[in-house]
Amino acid sequence: LSSEQRGVVYEALKKQLPAIIRSGYDFYCVLKLLSLEQRGVVFEALKERLPAIITSGYDFNFVLEYLNFEQRGAVCEALKKQLPAIITSGYEFFSLNKLLTPEQHYAVGEALKEQLPAIIKTGIDFGLVFKFITREQRDLVFKALREQLPAIIKTGYDFNCVLEYLR
Repeated sequence: LSSEQRGVVYEALKKQLPAIIRSGYDFYCVLKLLSLEQRGVVFEALKERLPAIITSGYDFNFVLEYLNFEQRGAVCEALKKQLPAIITSGYEFFSLNKLLTPEQHYAVGEALKEQLPAIIKTGIDFGLVFKFITREQRDLVFKALREQLPAIIKTGYDFNCVLEYLR
């Protein structure tokens, strides 16, 4: 469809979109081909419901994908207390943070710093998490993981991922 035709479909369904969007993936699919203005309208219509829609790190990533940095910050702030239940793997932590600003990385790291050692199960997880946390956060997480490193590092690649972020 052309952007004009997409606009016609959007106008015909915009009042129904809040009922249609039930998951992070639904949100992603709806926003994907909308204009920036239309995305903003959908975001405003659903922002109060987003905490209920986001139940996993994957949902979180889908929701943030087509939002601007300000909207992403608002979603992160609204879900700050839920982050430990939502982000359960190094990949989910990485996927969330790759869409955020450095200031937002810090806030997410702070919200999850107690949980980070538990979500790091491999050297790859270690690298995915350490890529987005501050030196101080790294020091705390490393201290908590020091004794677990032999169980985390199972391959040469794991070894490399860990050492890469300890420089």
